[in-house]
Amino acid sequence: MPAAALFATSMYREASRYMERSASWTQNWPLFAAVGAILLFWAGLYYWDKYRKLQDATVRSPQALFHGLCRIHSLSRSQRALLLSAAQELPPDDLALVFVDPGILGRHAVADEADSEAYVQLQQQLFAPPRRVT
Repeated sequence: MPAAALFATSMYREASRYMERSASWTQNWPLFAAVGAILLFWAGLYYWDKYRKLQDATVRSPQALFHGLCRIHSLSRSQRALLLSAAQELPPDDLALVFVDPGILGRHAVADEADSEAYVQLQQQLFAPPRRVT
């Protein structure tokens, strides 16, 4: 057998023996564990971001803003119903304008005689200057 052929077969044997050893689970388990941990971490971040974006979409709706402002102002159910009836003239995306424009409640206080006193009280509650705490 020529020397080149002997050299080629011994190199092939060495390379195949190296590949068998380097691909064994017992020697490379830390590498496989690290790759698995990275993939698991990435999948967790992906689904957490997807969940967060879904929550943000529901929290940032005009209806959620309206209900949040009602909670902050400690409004009762009847007061919320009055605000919703006053907001009927507004586009659905502008429900929170009843917390900014006192004229909306003022117009309803004049137009709706049955609930005019409730509209006036609600207008005073929402738009009265804050009291100083001493």
